[in-house]
Amino acid sequence: MKRFLLFCIICVTLFSKEIEVYDFKTLLSATQKSIQENRNDVWIFRRNGVVLDIKNPLLQKELLKFYNYMKEQKTPIDFYKISSIDMCKTIIKGQNILVIQDSNYIPKRNDIIMFNFYSKISPYSQPTIKNGKLEYIKHTAETRVSNFIKRCVAVGGDEIFMKDKHLFLHPYEGSKYIKKNFNKNKIVKINQKLFVRDPYMIADNYIFHDKNITKNKSTVKLKLIDFNLTKIPKNCFFVMGDNREYSKDSRHYGCIRKKDISGKVVLLKFKQKSKIVFGSKSIKDSVCRPIIYNTENYKFITP
Repeated sequence: MKRFLLFCIICVTLFSKEIEVYDFKTLLSATQKSIQENRNDVWIFRRNGVVLDIKNPLLQKELLKFYNYMKEQKTPIDFYKISSIDMCKTIIKGQNILVIQDSNYIPKRNDIIMFNFYSKISPYSQPTIKNGKLEYIKHTAETRVSNFIKRCVAVGGDEIFMKDKHLFLHPYEGSKYIKKNFNKNKIVKINQKLFVRDPYMIADNYIFHDKNITKNKSTVKLKLIDFNLTKIPKNCFFVMGDNREYSKDSRHYGCIRKKDISGKVVLLKFKQKSKIVFGSKSIKDSVCRPIIYNTENYKFITP
């Protein structure tokens, strides 16, 4: 019973919590909670039981006040609209998000983050597998890749591998930490070391797997199903999309450095309809589009 209660507490901490916001005061309070607490929050714009429209002029005014205040406090925020399917089911294509840019922010496991980085490895390149390890095609000049949204699945010092689409994690804190913080049903012993199997899945509510992509049916995407034990370098982070077989992530372009991280992602829910897409034949669009503020009439403009 104690283990079960502990597991429930961890779930509340690690996974999303819905926060009701509708004005400057509630937006500020929600920001403090999202920065300070280790969880992925969803802000729902609702007041007196009614979900607000993003075009509501009073809401627009409060959002602009909040935006300018955060900029003055040197913790700038930006609003974006997702234009990819990499994070389905968690974040659907067309959904709005907020990115909190805190210079002191260090991603934790399970955080959803935005990052930009310079790399000689194209995020659209197809790596090869040699001796069970991923090897990437490098280019002669570094190029900037912007506005990627992924889940942080491992931090510096952690060890991870994938087998038959299952992610296995050995946190750098060691076996005692695993026994204290994870449900025993998820803990497995491999070569005298404890690992957590699929640490970010609860009844498959967050991670989506395409059952049509298997080892037998796909040769191009084997890296999305299996890769050997990898230790994450210091001050680096291994990221993956929740739409596992359709995400371009660290399995393609390697770990993300701390200096490349733009901020923590918060999901936003307004009164609007969004079509949910879990799979796609195309993975061209892996970035999100900024939502531009028009300060003259307090409106969002989405490109």
